[in-house]
Amino acid sequence: MPDDVKRAFSNLKANRQLSNKTLNDMLSVFRIIISDATDNGLVYLSPLRGVRPFARNPKPRKAFETDEAIKILHADFKSEKIRCFILTAALTGMRADEIMAIRKETLHPTYIEVKDQIQNHALCPTKTKTARIVPIIPELYDLLNSLAKKDFAFDGIRANEPSNELRKILIRLMPEKRKSKGYCLHSFRHFCNTQMLSENISPVKVAAVLGHSTGTVSNIQKAYTNFTEADFKEAYEFQKKYFHLLND
Repeated sequence: MPDDVKRAFSNLKANRQLSNKTLNDMLSVFRIIISDATDNGLVYLSPLRGVRPFARNPKPRKAFETDEAIKILHADFKSEKIRCFILTAALTGMRADEIMAIRKETLHPTYIEVKDQIQNHALCPTKTKTARIVPIIPELYDLLNSLAKKDFAFDGIRANEPSNELRKILIRLMPEKRKSKGYCLHSFRHFCNTQMLSENISPVKVAAVLGHSTGTVSNIQKAYTNFTEADFKEAYEFQKKYFHLLND
């Protein structure tokens, strides 16, 4: 029977050209029905045993080109606070949930202490469970500090609001590229990573700033926990250059 189910779903995929996500949603509903039937003694052996979900094909996520990033940051935003959120993502490569957690306690004149993130309206450890230091120039510090009047810099912004606002801008400015390149808020993390490397900043330092999740990088992050400005001189120079490109 499991073989029959597999054939049926393979035929649906081929003949109806259904996506793997749609097929998995159908499988989920089928599992609920079978589970209920099993509980009531109507089915003794599940026809879904050994039937695995279809592999999800992740959409490509490309980095924004510099001219595209400039165009986006100079667009009309719903609010200046959301524009600042996206600017911070572009200059620091921080994840959206990490940016939401920026507050007076973690904001310093020359760096942001990234030790947690906000998920489901609560502070929790970062994705890698490792704290790191993200260098920031005075201009970005002043901008973030001016927003952190009530502790959290981005207080009042809903978790999905920056992504939704960016999506609307992308639909307006570059609809085809948005689809073909998978552009989204996370693309600014790719942008920061790509541009820092293109500025000949050591991959080790780039990894330390962005907090890439590998065992080797965890050791890199520890090495730069007590950094001086001289350690990240190139990162400050990159940020100053792009702050003015994106913000002026």
